[in-house]
Amino acid sequence: MFSRKAGKQRRGQRKPRGAVRVNRKAARQPLAMQINKRWLFVFVLFGSLAYAAWMLQSSWQQVVVPVEQVDIQGELRHLSADQLRQTIRGSLVGGYFSIDLHAVRDALLQLPWVQDASVRRKWPSGLQIQVQEKTAVAYWNDDALLSAQGDVFRPQQIARDMGLPALAGPQGLHAKVWLFMQQLQQQFAALGLQIGKLVLDKRRAWQIYLAKDKAHSGALIRLGRNDTQQRLHRFTEVFAMPNAPSLQHVDVVDMRYPNGFAMMNNAVEESSNRDGNTNTRESEV
Repeated sequence: MFSRKAGKQRRGQRKPRGAVRVNRKAARQPLAMQINKRWLFVFVLFGSLAYAAWMLQSSWQQVVVPVEQVDIQGELRHLSADQLRQTIRGSLVGGYFSIDLHAVRDALLQLPWVQDASVRRKWPSGLQIQVQEKTAVAYWNDDALLSAQGDVFRPQQIARDMGLPALAGPQGLHAKVWLFMQQLQQQFAALGLQIGKLVLDKRRAWQIYLAKDKAHSGALIRLGRNDTQQRLHRFTEVFAMPNAPSLQHVDVVDMRYPNGFAMMNNAVEESSNRDGNTNTRESEV
């Protein structure tokens, strides 16, 4: 049997006085740090490999899968497929998978005649481009056209044989002039007259030039800037009558009188008053 004293001595040997107690949690910290560093190394390694693979794939796509064919679709009257391909040549950067389709579309929209465009990839190595041209409805001043959407655009070359009416006016008032032209076309068509040109001058006065043909010499109709609708109604009412005066050799029809109008034939003023007013002086209104 062991004595209590011996037991105490043994216990004292196992845990002598003044001994420092070991913190097991603190002892495990270096191992955890080593594991974290290993995972960080693995993460960086896989990230580098993924980036290298992405760069390799991108280079492969650009070199191995280039854009080899560009199909142009749409009804082209003022543009050509070769012209469109030449326009987008600078935007064909990269390969089939990496090319920026928005950049290609933006390049097409810079052309004055292009109203809208869509660009799609066409497997295996092409692009499909759908182009919508603008529809010109009138000439605007001397250097532009007016589209059916009401936009003013300026092509490098403007053909003068498109059979369009001519509009002229201050900058920014093209919509107002075109709206009035549409009204005039309907009313003048009922009279058998065709408008060649409509002008809104700097004083905001309206001038209508009839189209020249065998029956008309291209007379100028002055509506002025005030009471325009009343004067227009008077003109259409008079020239719709069976015994209406002929415009075949008329140079100017001046509607700027309170109750009548004046007709000038071959630069000689020839008054024609339908309401008893014999004053033939040109009005400044």
